Amino acid sequence: MFEHPEFSLGETTIRPDGLITHPFLGPLQVAGQTPTQLAETITKELGRELRAPLVRVVVVRMAAVVVRGEVQAPGEFPAYPPLSVAKALTLALGFTPRANRAVAFVITAEGDQRRIDLLEALGERQDEFVLKPRETLLIMPADYTVTIIGEVGKPGKYELAPPNNQLLDAMLACGWVTASADRKQALLVRNGDEIHPLDIAPLLNYTPGVVGPRLQGGDMLVFPHANNLVTVWGAVAKPGKYPLTPGTDRVSDALALSGGLTAEANPEAATLIRAGGETVPVDLKAVLEAPQSAANLQLSGGDTLLVATQRNLTMVLGAVAKPGSYPARPHDRLLDLLTQAGGVTAEADLDQVRLVRAGETAATVSIRALLKEGDLASNLEVQVGDTIVVPAVQREVYVFGYVGAPGKYTFQEGDRVLDIMARCGGFDKTSAAPWGAALVRPKGVDADVYLLDLEQLMRGRSLEKNYPVENGDFLYVPKRRGKDWRQWVAEALGIAGLIRIFNW
Repeated sequence: MFEHPEFSLGETTIRPDGLITHPFLGPLQVAGQTPTQLAETITKELGRELRAPLVRVVVVRMAAVVVRGEVQAPGEFPAYPPLSVAKALTLALGFTPRANRAVAFVITAEGDQRRIDLLEALGERQDEFVLKPRETLLIMPADYTVTIIGEVGKPGKYELAPPNNQLLDAMLACGWVTASADRKQALLVRNGDEIHPLDIAPLLNYTPGVVGPRLQGGDMLVFPHANNLVTVWGAVAKPGKYPLTPGTDRVSDALALSGGLTAEANPEAATLIRAGGETVPVDLKAVLEAPQSAANLQLSGGDTLLVATQRNLTMVLGAVAKPGSYPARPHDRLLDLLTQAGGVTAEADLDQVRLVRAGETAATVSIRALLKEGDLASNLEVQVGDTIVVPAVQREVYVFGYVGAPGKYTFQEGDRVLDIMARCGGFDKTSAAPWGAALVRPKGVDADVYLLDLEQLMRGRSLEKNYPVENGDFLYVPKRRGKDWRQWVAEALGIAGLIRIFNW
């Protein structure tokens, strides 16, 4: 205001409500006017009291919005005219290669934060996404980490950035699935508790053009163990586990998969141990001479075929340091043969050791007391031609939901829920509902469910619910106001039978 400093207003900032305060006129709505328009407005208002006032309005500094993060040219940009998210990104020269192009955040002048869907903000509705003065648009780095667990060559975490982020890319990165994997199914776990079954058979058959769905950062791929495997041990070229499929699920098929009999095999002294424990003698000579005969038994998942040797030897197979055939002296016992085989490994199931003798039902014996306490009651006498099978236990538990690091974890015998929680980083304190956790133990079509309050457990309370974990258990920590354990069990495990709930 020329020659009237008492009516002048020095440098001032337009408030978020669009007002300034004039020393004589009081509050004035100025937002949306040009400097010339505002000068005319003030001249008109002062003209009611003064004669021919001379008013000048000068813009000292334009209000700006700030663009930070994964953009090519971060900085401040004028907020007038109103700046859309799309225009702000253009002024910042676009995304960097590592930018998250799906979600961004806007931080207001007051420090509040809101989430922006970039697919909408850069699409047909971009005029609706306008930045206000002094707001900051933050473009986050994309998380391209995908966790792969289960029956694959190299389980772990992998960076799968677009465009190389499809299921096929993940399977190639982790070394493909193993022979023990379920060849028909995998699971995609997204956002902690969304379960999406995947059919991987077309990928395994190298179907042209099939690459599977596109993955997102934070996804977890689970390749479960197949339940249609048969184990072939003894005098065969390639002992191991092999998948059975309809039409190729007989003894002759298992022999073919394992490379056939070795020169020292005794084809008339083989044994089939059914998954339920039943022992059935098998005449492999009859099987090979007449594959269509009744001797060529049909196999089921979990069966074990043992092929004996012709020599005066006893075989020790499974979780021992040196599996193979060993001479059995008169009055040798179980511990003598295990010692010759180098002893049991850490994965050995000490409670399910089997002594297989031709023409007799296999004896299942626990050697835990024998090895740990020197109790000789289970130190059975062995004979030439016997086969000792020490099964291996993988001891793996799966952790899903809102924890620090979901995935598959190995554990030691005697480990409990709190041991597993320590390994996976505990529950997510911002998102998890630890009071609604569950330990799920599948039992065929049924399941046992142990309900947990992890928050109480981790504070040292209700320790009677710190249950010991078993091989194949699932530990699920839900999201607040998300899926409860019943929904998760139905979607992830497909349990259709009886669900037994413990400690409601």
